[in-house]
Amino acid sequence: MTSRTLLRLVATVSILLWLPGSVLAQVVPPPTFLPLNQIPVPEPPSLFQYVKNKPAAIKLGKAFYWDMQVGSDGIQACGSCHFQAGVDSRLKNTVNPGTRGLVPDTTFQVRGPNETLQPTDFPFHQRQNPEFQASAVLRDSNDVVGSQGVKLNQFVSVQPGSAVDNGTPVPDPVFQAGGVNMRRVTARNAPSVFNAVFNFNNFWDGRAHFVFNGENPFGPLDPSAGVWFNVNNTLTKLPVVIEFASLASQATGPPLDDTEMSYTGRTFPQLGRKMLSLVPLAKQLVHPGDSVLGPLSQSVLLADGTPSPAKGLTGSYQQMIQDAFQNNLWNSSQLTPDGFTQMEANFSLFWGLAIQLYEATLVSDQTPLDRFLGGDASALTPQQQDGFNLFFGAAGCSACHLNTELTAASVRNQAFVSNSANALIEPMVVANGQQIIYDNGFNNTAVRPTTDDIGRGGLSPFTNSLTGVPFPLSFSSLAELQAISNLGFNPNLFPLGTPATPILPPAIPANFPAQRGADRPLLPRRRRADAGRRGGFLHPRRQLPGGQPGEPRPRHRRERRPAKFPGPAGRPGRLPQVAHRRAGEKRVGPLRPSRDLRPQRRPRFHQYPRTGR
Repeated sequence: MTSRTLLRLVATVSILLWLPGSVLAQVVPPPTFLPLNQIPVPEPPSLFQYVKNKPAAIKLGKAFYWDMQVGSDGIQACGSCHFQAGVDSRLKNTVNPGTRGLVPDTTFQVRGPNETLQPTDFPFHQRQNPEFQASAVLRDSNDVVGSQGVKLNQFVSVQPGSAVDNGTPVPDPVFQAGGVNMRRVTARNAPSVFNAVFNFNNFWDGRAHFVFNGENPFGPLDPSAGVWFNVNNTLTKLPVVIEFASLASQATGPPLDDTEMSYTGRTFPQLGRKMLSLVPLAKQLVHPGDSVLGPLSQSVLLADGTPSPAKGLTGSYQQMIQDAFQNNLWNSSQLTPDGFTQMEANFSLFWGLAIQLYEATLVSDQTPLDRFLGGDASALTPQQQDGFNLFFGAAGCSACHLNTELTAASVRNQAFVSNSANALIEPMVVANGQQIIYDNGFNNTAVRPTTDDIGRGGLSPFTNSLTGVPFPLSFSSLAELQAISNLGFNPNLFPLGTPATPILPPAIPANFPAQRGADRPLLPRRRRADAGRRGGFLHPRRQLPGGQPGEPRPRHRRERRPAKFPGPAGRPGRLPQVAHRRAGEKRVGPLRPSRDLRPQRRPRFHQYPRTGR
């Protein structure tokens, strides 16, 4: 037995001994398990170098997030796919046939384009007896419930003053019905943006890097990325390293994606040119009572308490950017070599940081679980307390889902100065005795075959100049660079841990257990009866108001007046807002990630990521 395995078992036994003998006994949370409202919301330490007014940046981020004009079709916003509790609850035209497979599948099996999912369509993989992996398979499909975006078009240009880009329709060989293009559908479902700020990396495969490079999701993997500064009246592009900003990295992906929001080939400066020519949220009604955007709304409350029909915000995106960001990021009168203004050229920076700061306010820290951890013993029902005991005891859940965030893939767990204390990557002995290198927080749960979606095992679009091949998404690519120069350690001597597939539902065995044999961590065997009872505990962070699936409520600290977000087609919704934290300013470090990514042979628990597409 390895030392890693022994320590895991000792930790599990310690938890069992700490708990009362009966799972129905009184529950006493561990003293280090704090409510979420006592966990600092992560924020880039160098934020002050870019943002001069945080509340103004949050206003800008909320406007960006909900503005339908961002989409090339003038319809698709971030909020289109993250509308209900930060996720996508739509049922029509939401099936992808499996286009992320190593051999992409373009054949629909469950529902085709423009069709509506039915309850009888689920589960996509069904066995005669779900409790036994050897049971006969009744049906199996590699289709994925994704999120619909835009129709396939080749981008031509933006037309200042128009929300719709100029584009040329391209016949879509996959997402079409009767030869008519339908909205394309992503091969992964949109994850919740609530609590996403606590993730070290974002997207399901973690490709939204914890270092924001100012331009795209890939951080230091893109050597050409940078930001335009006005340096002594000279417009100069410089690389930037903005740490703990994976939400900013994530935010720069969808606006240029030709499935999600964009015609094929649009750039961020072109998007900036369009948005700077438009009235913010011009197609949507912004409720005057919105706790963030209300003071800027064109609408006013009428005598009967209803909002007037005036749409959009007062002012302009140009003024909102000037109010939020440091002057040297937008005040140059010079143009870039390709003819864009400094504000247009830096639009990806403004977009990413503003949306990160807005999404950092979406924290579900007033759930029954948080109240229970804060000392309210009545916040959880007896069944939920039973589940709490199982979660931290016999069921073994907490061996992977640790701390208040219930994941090791969190900023708090991975925000370190030296990898000798914590590890982004490390060798791990798994169930079949093989030693692998894996990214902490990403495990193969075998819900689907690995070849359906390689996930964390995928590649970035940028080439490693030392090897001549694309950088892997895995942190092992960075470790390899350091190993060559420092240690001579080659992580490719070990097989890579593969994808970040969806979390295995409680009490349901892996559909394809052989797929995860090489990268499954050694964990205590679970009792089937106990695992089936964990739902009572898992429910408190997913309280459903009014029967709306997946809507966490109550969710925000210090709720004030209700915030009504601008819904699609002007339909106002309700979204509680939070008070915003002020982070202390810190001096900026060297212009490189301050993380030591060398593998460490240090026993750790292993975790699934909580969000990220």
